[in-house]
Amino acid sequence: MKVILPSKIVIEHDPIIEIWDWAINVYKKMKRQSSKKLCFDFSGLQFIDPFGTVFLILFIETLKKEGYTLYPQNVSQEIDAHRYLTRMGFFDFFNLNCDYKFTKHDSAGRFVEIRHLEKITEINNTIEDLKKTLITALEDVDISNFFSHKATELLDNVFSHAASSIGAVIMAQTYQLGTKNPCVIFAVGDLGIGIACSIKNTIYENFSDSEAVKKALDYGVSSKSGRLYNYSSPNAHQGAGLFYIRKFLELNSWTGIFTSNGGAVIIDEGKILELDVADNEIIAGTLIGLKLTSDNILDYDTASQIIASEIYEKYTMKKKYDIIKAEDFSDWFD
Repeated sequence: MKVILPSKIVIEHDPIIEIWDWAINVYKKMKRQSSKKLCFDFSGLQFIDPFGTVFLILFIETLKKEGYTLYPQNVSQEIDAHRYLTRMGFFDFFNLNCDYKFTKHDSAGRFVEIRHLEKITEINNTIEDLKKTLITALEDVDISNFFSHKATELLDNVFSHAASSIGAVIMAQTYQLGTKNPCVIFAVGDLGIGIACSIKNTIYENFSDSEAVKKALDYGVSSKSGRLYNYSSPNAHQGAGLFYIRKFLELNSWTGIFTSNGGAVIIDEGKILELDVADNEIIAGTLIGLKLTSDNILDYDTASQIIASEIYEKYTMKKKYDIIKAEDFSDWFD
């Protein structure tokens, strides 16, 4: 069966919807075919970012779990997107032979090429590289530290709870450096049990996958009762990261996508939107992609105060001081 890739696979609202429709149609066509051979035609692919790259990796790995074999077609090193995938290690990930016709330069804080983490001990070095990339694009150490810590939580969760069959995949890229509005896009994915599965095994068992993913972005839903108020170590915040990620995205009008099994939620310029995917399981696991721009960033302390006030008013009767203290990371990055 021949699968023609979309022209763009990126973390933007309309392309994401088109990607989802494309993936659903691929599944429908596959079910009508007896062959387990998939020829992925790259000829039409013109642009792909870290979210799109990790999405494509997880999509293909999901198909491989169902017994399908990938055969790439029409990969040309004359096309920027194809050359980019080659440089970032996409074809190496699948042990596919693609000739390099260029020199691999050091990232110098501009990107984190595809990292396939198979052990929890591999997280720290990757996060250090991610932090450099965030700082390069955002020029804000506190915000960069915050998202580096949240990425650490996401990766740690893959190995501690998600039972991912491939470990974790992470990738990052800066864009438009030297302009007024540079940005960074990074994505973390796995083929584990998924956010939705964890949530639906509790009091949300009647939720659809998308409803469960959306609920997981609320305060305290994905954390154990009381865990947020144990300040003794950074591990106290595990399980709460999705809420804080969501709030920083909203406050800065940034973009994020959270997918798990058949559920998908987009935060598009700060607004939460569910993708109408009818719980079609496109990726058997979890994929989180974030796009952070450097223009008019709300500083970390102000954002923390706003979030603390919201938590106090909506979710808890604890003192505001204690809640602010719960998200004070200053001592963790000395």
